[in-house]
Parts: sequence; C-alpha cells; structure tokens
Amino acid sequence: MKKAKEYYKEIVEVESLNDIEKLKTKCKDTLKDFIYEIKELAKNRNVSTDDGLFAIVKEQNNKWNALCNRCEYLTPDAINSFTDSVVKR
Repeated sequence: MKKAKEYYKEIVEVESLNDIEKLKTKCKDTLKDFIYEIKELAKNRNVSTDDGLFAIVKEQNNKWNALCNRCEYLTPDAINSFTDSVVKR
C-alpha cells in the first residue's frame, strides 16, 4: 500500500509532462488503486464483517481526501461516492 504522498509524487511527475490526457488517466488509475487497496487491506486483515470493511473504506477515504488537499485534479469523497453507488449501508 502506498501513502498519499507517494501517490501525489506520481501525479506531479505526470503533470510535469504537460499532457492533460495522461494526467486524467493517472488520476483515474490512482482512484482505481485506492479501490483495489480496500480489497487488499480487507484480505490482509482477514475482515469478515461489513463493519470491518466500512472501517477500511473510511480509512481509504481519509487518505484520498489527504491526497485531494494537495492535488487540485482530484475530487474529495470520490471513494465514498463510488461505494455509495455500489453498496447500500
């Protein structure tokens, strides 16, 4: 699992290329990575309850929002918006 600052560094590297399409792709890929990390964290922690999974989602959302505070290209609460559209609590 990466830290928010590691993701930010990767985005800044792509931003320096001055290619908006590559930047959009990197931002989308970063969100996908965050979602994938939810699955990996649940597996690593042997999560078997909804409450345990939602705790991980909240943790990832907090990390995402920390990244959004540094990067103007990302939308806060994207992870919660994604999970709310998929799962009813």
